[in-house]
Amino acid sequence: MGLPRFTQKRTHAELLSYFNREWRSADTPPWGVLAEDPVEVQKAEWLIPHMGSVRSVMDFGCGGGDFLGLLTPRTNIERAVGIDLADKAVERATQSGLYERVVRAHLETAREHFEGKFDLLLFGEVLYYLHDYEKLLTTMIDSFLAPEGIVFIAAAVGRDYFKRRDVERMRGILEQRGMQQLVDDTIDYKYFGVPRRMFLICSQNYKWVLVYQAR
Repeated sequence: MGLPRFTQKRTHAELLSYFNREWRSADTPPWGVLAEDPVEVQKAEWLIPHMGSVRSVMDFGCGGGDFLGLLTPRTNIERAVGIDLADKAVERATQSGLYERVVRAHLETAREHFEGKFDLLLFGEVLYYLHDYEKLLTTMIDSFLAPEGIVFIAAAVGRDYFKRRDVERMRGILEQRGMQQLVDDTIDYKYFGVPRRMFLICSQNYKWVLVYQAR
């Protein structure tokens, strides 16, 4: 199984150092303000129409809670929990007031910190940081997804990130569980209106979004 170049051999300690280095401040997210990012807004726009019955959310790699913040004004979320590795990300997420509880820990340990089922599992831009994303995705769906619950996956595709075969593997995990496809589509990054995938020098070409619901 191929893994993105920048995560392939990183230990847990190295990942912790990486994310804490990126998250220098809880006030300034390292990846910018998502509400101003058209790609992030499009991801939210694809998910929101399917959230009518969603009341509880588990946010894997929640960051500062900025993506959840794009969802909450137009949904009926009553309870959200989050898990992330970076101290400042957890601080920002906690201060956001969006979460009942936020834990600083590796995603693989989520079952040690949370219990119960959730209507929505969010995996936003996080799975390529894991040595075995297939195992993590499988375990967390089987452990935390409520009946008729929704799984949201957003992942970058490109030279140093996931490849199409990785998306096919994730899709296979969802389909093996008899889940129904709600969204399976891509969002291009663009330079002056030209899709970034047309430029071979780019390490990240587009986002692939999967939204599937248990039946």
